[in-house]
Amino acid sequence: MSFADPGTVAGTGTANSICKWITGATIGNALITDDGIVVTANTRSTFYSDVASSGTHSFCNIVGTLPSVTSGVPAGFTVSIVSAGNTHIAQFAARSLLFAGYTGASGTAAFYAYNEAIGGGAGNINGDQSANVALFGDYVATNAALGVGTFGRAFNGTGKRIGAVGLANSATGGSLNIGGYFLGRGGTTYVGLFAGLASDGAGDPTFTSTGLLVDNADAAVPIAIFRDNGTAKVTIQDGGATLFAAGVQQPIVTKAIDYTVTTDDYSILVDASAANRTITLPAASSCAGLELNVKKIDSTAHTVTIGGGGSNIDGAATLVISVQYNSYYLQSDGTQWWVL
Repeated sequence: MSFADPGTVAGTGTANSICKWITGATIGNALITDDGIVVTANTRSTFYSDVASSGTHSFCNIVGTLPSVTSGVPAGFTVSIVSAGNTHIAQFAARSLLFAGYTGASGTAAFYAYNEAIGGGAGNINGDQSANVALFGDYVATNAALGVGTFGRAFNGTGKRIGAVGLANSATGGSLNIGGYFLGRGGTTYVGLFAGLASDGAGDPTFTSTGLLVDNADAAVPIAIFRDNGTAKVTIQDGGATLFAAGVQQPIVTKAIDYTVTTDDYSILVDASAANRTITLPAASSCAGLELNVKKIDSTAHTVTIGGGGSNIDGAATLVISVQYNSYYLQSDGTQWWVL
């Protein structure tokens, strides 16, 4: 075996620097150095074989400043991968795995995102991407598959397991701190927040457009519990019965004038001492299900007339109360008012 004479190769170099061809016959330093522990590329990307010796406590340390541009998406680190195949196996553009080993009292994270940039102005909470976000997720494929912007799952072990946690805390007294903000919009059915229970392998619940949907599925536990300072005040039992710790507290007003009832009213005490009084209900079509109480509290011969606001009350246009302490309890069915 023989080799041809390559000729004269000239050049100089620096210890630990990877060499490269400067010209066709000259070798010099590349932008990569390797001292056996640390590999550095252009002084901005650094890779460590021994994280304890790095001083940065990172195997890979990338340092730089994004360009000030008006187009494109400048990023310090980009991974662009094309998915392929149809085998039933998960595919990832990037994976971050932190295996067991640490047993201290501090928290751990497989992936940590931190952002202290200030941009975008006040932003619009309703999905405005001009907000400043530490971690952002988009699913944009136009198919019928299940799409999730961000997904959190915690399982195994005997300690507390929480799929997702939101915390808003401003040390400088921010004008708005919200631990979790959920918004559903567009599509045929949209739900602001769904909360519920499900056994392993259970299918999706039936969704109905609403701001809040709660479903305890087949679990024999309360559907929802609302507490104040740790004490249950309202409990919606399995099956739908609602319990109130302190009873139902409804608004009550006293009127000594003619009065048009609003949907914020519940009990109206009418003082007709000075003259006959008329209480006008909202149109039944505007408040289906609304319940109202109207009571005459004075002892005079003056009357209290209840008008249906254009809707009948038990088939009549009005009701009249002429005796002290008499009252009517009424409810709208969306078409007319009924005396209950």
